Amino acid sequence: RSTVFIQTDRTKVETAIRSELARFCDGCELKVNRMDWPAIEWRDVVSWRVKPLATRPRGSFAVGLEVSNQNGRSKTIMVSGVLSMMQSVPVLTRSIGPGEKISEQDLQMVMRDVTYATDSGARLEDIAHSVVSRGLATGDVLWKGLLRRELVLKFGDPVRVQVAGESWA
Repeated sequence: RSTVFIQTDRTKVETAIRSELARFCDGCELKVNRMDWPAIEWRDVVSWRVKPLATRPRGSFAVGLEVSNQNGRSKTIMVSGVLSMMQSVPVLTRSIGPGEKISEQDLQMVMRDVTYATDSGARLEDIAHSVVSRGLATGDVLWKGLLRRELVLKFGDPVRVQVAGESWA
């Protein structure tokens, strides 16, 4: 995804960089706290394009910006900065023990800083047939990685085996 404009305006470049950063932020609020620009003569720039990022930025970022001047020479400059991402995630309203099932009443959606998060918040579909893998306190975020499938059959449960036909191996 590249955008090329003629007659460069620094605000247009900044908007394109923000949209590239927002690509990794589904349903969250992106706030760029600081953006550091290299020394460049913007009136000499004829065209530019933002190079796509390969991974989600966590805190600090560096975005490549390929600029071409009036002489036809192009070079890549790096625009760096610091950002924060706020997202609505499920937070526990009560303490939950390991292996305990969670209901919708145990959760509330709260805006939290997910800038450095390595996991995503659990969805209601994920919670339906799951239990927590470890104990969690009130106010903890419920991440997907903290859930595991609920066991249908547990050790020590009585079972009934039924065989149909004569071939039991």
